[in-house]
Amino acid sequence: INNLRPVFVSEKAVSEIQKIMLAKNISPEIYGFRVGVNPAPGCGEKSFIVGFDKNSDKDITYFIGDLLVIIKKSDVLFLDGLVVDHQDNSDGKGFSLTKGEGKT
Repeated sequence: INNLRPVFVSEKAVSEIQKIMLAKNISPEIYGFRVGVNPAPGCGEKSFIVGFDKNSDKDITYFIGDLLVIIKKSDVLFLDGLVVDHQDNSDGKGFSLTKGEGKT
């Protein structure tokens, strides 16, 4: 499980995440970029969540560039192949999370 990289974060997304961390004084030595699953009540569809967090022994971690990615071990099955990207165009600005072909 230590070599897993279930989520791919694009270069644009990594750059934007690092800008946010710098602007909000979030230390990359202490915090990483967490990608997770927000369980829906009952049998509903799960949604993806992202944020900044510290890792624990219940997580897998890996780096994409200088960015520490943190994923709860129990979420790996649901996140495998997820792509995190950042867009800034006429449709708006923000992060997108889509299931696609993960890259390593």
